[in-house]
Amino acid sequence: MLTVNTNEWNKAVKAVSAIYNKKVYNPIVNNAVLEWDGKLLTLSATNLSESIRVTLPINVSSDWRYRPFSVAIDKKRLSKLVGKKNETVSFQLGLDNFLDVSIGNVTQSVETSSTEDYPPFPETQCHLVSLYKTGKQFIDKISQVVCACSDERARYQLGCVHIENDRLVATDGRRLHMSFHGMGELFHSQDTGISLHMNSANTLIKLNKLYDIASSELKMDSRMKRLSMETADFIYASTVCEENFPPYKPLFTDPDCPTSRMIHVCTVNSKSLLDILKAQEPTLNERSRLTEFYFTEGMFLVKTFREGKEIFSSPVESVPGDCKDFTTCYNSHFVQDAIKSSDSEFIEFYVMREHSCPLLISSSNHSFFSMVMPMTIREEGYRPEEVELEGITFTKSDIGNYCYSDENGNWTFSDSKGFWECYFFPESYNEKTIIVTGQTIVQCIAQVFSQIPDLDSTLSEYLPIAA
Repeated sequence: MLTVNTNEWNKAVKAVSAIYNKKVYNPIVNNAVLEWDGKLLTLSATNLSESIRVTLPINVSSDWRYRPFSVAIDKKRLSKLVGKKNETVSFQLGLDNFLDVSIGNVTQSVETSSTEDYPPFPETQCHLVSLYKTGKQFIDKISQVVCACSDERARYQLGCVHIENDRLVATDGRRLHMSFHGMGELFHSQDTGISLHMNSANTLIKLNKLYDIASSELKMDSRMKRLSMETADFIYASTVCEENFPPYKPLFTDPDCPTSRMIHVCTVNSKSLLDILKAQEPTLNERSRLTEFYFTEGMFLVKTFREGKEIFSSPVESVPGDCKDFTTCYNSHFVQDAIKSSDSEFIEFYVMREHSCPLLISSSNHSFFSMVMPMTIREEGYRPEEVELEGITFTKSDIGNYCYSDENGNWTFSDSKGFWECYFFPESYNEKTIIVTGQTIVQCIAQVFSQIPDLDSTLSEYLPIAA
């Protein structure tokens, strides 16, 4: 019988679970492989982009005579095979492809499947080039920027961390995180680099929390375009992204010194500002999450979006340009992510222009930068009202036309051209601004179609268009 310490087994289960996708359509990679070759017991998993193999320290009973085995265990079943601290986990191959697993004093038979169709673990011994001598230092840097990656499938080229000779960069088009690492020349040309998918970056961050990787080395197989990391506990490999990372350097007047020609506004305590912004989260607009930043009369102010309540103030060290007063709005969550990623006691704020200005947030040692784009620029005293339209009542006006009206305006739906068109005519264009959310449009369409006989069954064909 094979016996493993539960602490080591639980870590191995968490490690292989880190690479599972939320939605996996390939039933083969929905499993993890437990393998005993007579010398080593390993637990492996892959999602076809990433692969990991964890080696487990074991004890073998003297009367154990079973031959080597390799079985696949469903990932949901595997996630439940965990024990309490300092217990033991024992394995023994039973009959009819069942694996007898004993955790503490409880023994259960786990159904397994064949591994004949399971993809082999990628070879990582050829054409290897060392990228980082200390993998932990790389992962510490990558954790600063990965939150800025885009998780939208339509913007797949932004869903990765770009690795260059001296920096790591990530952006979703609305913010940009850049961390300088200073770990030597990785590529021959200053303009080249590689991109690591955000899922792979997050996996490395999780492995860093589970295992000691201080002495590990990150390598790249230039022929297979694959990154790999090998430690005493595990071997990890991941493909790199083929998409071209967007040109981000034109955003800065000097990309090697992002604060060049930018105006230093102030330096604030990161923890104090972060605590204040977190406390205001219940009052933030769920859709926009706006927070107002004011520069007025030599002060830097942060105010809530709805009430205009001042929640933070700090003296301005230099007035932005010739403009004494101006207001800019930013996504509060983006600002909070930048503060947390900076990992610095003090952060510095910079602006680039007087109006429509992106906000540059920097750590005190200037090794991390975050550029947050403005969301709404408004003049003093102007505050658009947000109205969520409710109480929809439709009336059939002409053949193929459906409409309703309220104090805000009129909606008209028409299929006269052979496809459905939607029109909205506000009652007033100047007194206030009406913001109609996507959810309102979906509800409008749903109610319109409910008025049309025999059309409910085709509703699903139209909702994605509205969304």
